[in-house]
Amino acid sequence: MVTTLALVAVATAVSLAVRHVMGFGFSLTFVPLASLFLATREVVLAAILLEILLGAALAFELRQDLRLRESLQLQAASLIGIVAGIGLLHRVSQALLFELCLVPMLAAAVLLCVRPEFTIRRSRAKLLAAGVLSGTLNVWASFSGPPVALYYLATEASARSVKGMLAGYFLLLYLCTAGALAITGDYGGFTGWPVVVAAAVTIAALYPLSRALARAAEPWFRKLAAWFLLLVAAAALVKALLTPVPPG
Repeated sequence: MVTTLALVAVATAVSLAVRHVMGFGFSLTFVPLASLFLATREVVLAAILLEILLGAALAFELRQDLRLRESLQLQAASLIGIVAGIGLLHRVSQALLFELCLVPMLAAAVLLCVRPEFTIRRSRAKLLAAGVLSGTLNVWASFSGPPVALYYLATEASARSVKGMLAGYFLLLYLCTAGALAITGDYGGFTGWPVVVAAAVTIAALYPLSRALARAAEPWFRKLAAWFLLLVAAAALVKALLTPVPPG
């Protein structure tokens, strides 16, 4: 148990650094790392609770850049995407839908890697489209973060603005997710509380250090975030292509 909790602390430290530097990516990093030595379902449930804790801390730190009204609009759009995603699951191949959505995301990530300074004008239509796509991909592959991160990277020049708006959105997203899972009884038999406590203590202890790291990395924020998104989207596409399709 001591070795496991030490490994949890290491996975948490790496994931905290990613989230603080780029404004997203805690679960994208923590879940695959911790799943190497823990049951994936328990790791996912623990990550949701940790996202709320970390999201609250980041929301307080970045409170002047939250734009909660915009975050609520994104959340509402993501709920529409969830409904649409569930409906499409019964009509079209889930793997095919996911792969088709990943292609334009990869193209956008490549563009931002090549031209980190590239931005487009913000609009409600683009915001709602990002929210719908986020909700849909959440149903198909638990891939809700990258569409919203790409939208803010493409429409905001300030690193602090991007991180603040992502903090507001992800806090609302994971509060809703945890609430829904609690209602459905998923946390009833949850045995990962030692993991949550160990990770929470790690976050509290290393938060000042990760905040300093984020400030030091700020000049390279857009480039780092774009390359991370490209890596995540490319890995997801490769995994989807290599995963055997179950017989219909």
